[in-house]
Amino acid sequence: VSTQSTGTACRDSLIRSWDYKSKGTINLIDKYEHHNDWVNSIFYTHKHDLLFSGSNDTGVKIWDASKGFVMSSLRTHRDYVKKLAYAIDKDIFASGGLDRKIYVWDVCTLKCLTTNNNTVSTAICDGHKDSVYSMSINSIGTQLVSGGTENFIRMWDPRACTKVGKLKGH
Repeated sequence: VSTQSTGTACRDSLIRSWDYKSKGTINLIDKYEHHNDWVNSIFYTHKHDLLFSGSNDTGVKIWDASKGFVMSSLRTHRDYVKKLAYAIDKDIFASGGLDRKIYVWDVCTLKCLTTNNNTVSTAICDGHKDSVYSMSINSIGTQLVSGGTENFIRMWDPRACTKVGKLKGH
């Protein structure tokens, strides 16, 4: 994966990296195989050359994108992981899914952040009454929004895992 490529993932449990720098030509660069169920969400960090993936196998995997191997597997979710969201300037990301939980992670340490010391692996943004299907975080990691089947968009401060508000009408 590079600035001239893109990644795709789907229910065949594979992640594919595609080269699109040649005019009109898209070529398969690599396949990443380590999930055993649908891959629902991926993102890539150029800064660290890491690929992150969330899957129905309940795992979040961190890949060395250059070498194509899994460096770490995060197994905190109890149900499908549906969405990952990355704050590029803060180097944190969030994972959310059908277990109604959102976990906030430090990309560099790969540990779950807490309000106490930012290294303990038990913090969650908890408050969804149903599954989390969509999520976005701003680039500096101060605002997170999430949505599911409840007809609300929930707003969070991911630094403290606290609810900030909710938007009705979705």
